[in-house]
Amino acid sequence: MKILSIDPSVNNVGFVVIDLASKTVQARWQWGMIHPKGNNLQAKLADIVTNLNHLVKMDEITHLITEWPTFFGSVAGAIAAEKGYTINLAAVNSYVAGSFGFRGSKWVMITATEWKGSVTKAVTMRKFLRFFNPKIDFRQAICEHEVDALMMAHWWIRTQWNDQTSLVRKRFPQLPPEFSLSPTS
Repeated sequence: MKILSIDPSVNNVGFVVIDLASKTVQARWQWGMIHPKGNNLQAKLADIVTNLNHLVKMDEITHLITEWPTFFGSVAGAIAAEKGYTINLAAVNSYVAGSFGFRGSKWVMITATEWKGSVTKAVTMRKFLRFFNPKIDFRQAICEHEVDALMMAHWWIRTQWNDQTSLVRKRFPQLPPEFSLSPTS
């Protein structure tokens, strides 16, 4: 089972691939950022899919996890909705899922309030560092968007995944020692 988790954006798409069947820690993980190029939304969506095709073996991905945009009642949320940011995030998710044929239980849409509550990206980064107890400083090599993608997948595996036979049901896969040294970009 290979999971692709995406923190969607039209400017910075963070992603992580977790191969739960991999025998080695190093082969289990892939992560990176996509900075979509294009003059309009359609061009950026096409660039995201092109980059995913180049960076990830998409035919091996069994589950897609995306953060589904939520309208927040705050002033910032109202401004984001008014400017069309939330609909653009929905477009990223839908375009990626549709391009690669994900539907039904193979495509999981999670709102930010589901997987992290209302905490900031800085708090999510601290939770990541605390949970994985890194022996080295990851902050220089993994950005907040990649961490969001990873923590979404972490939440889904630990709380929602219904494969009761899996050994990772209660224990998330270990990070490789070189996690901070060679991220995909």
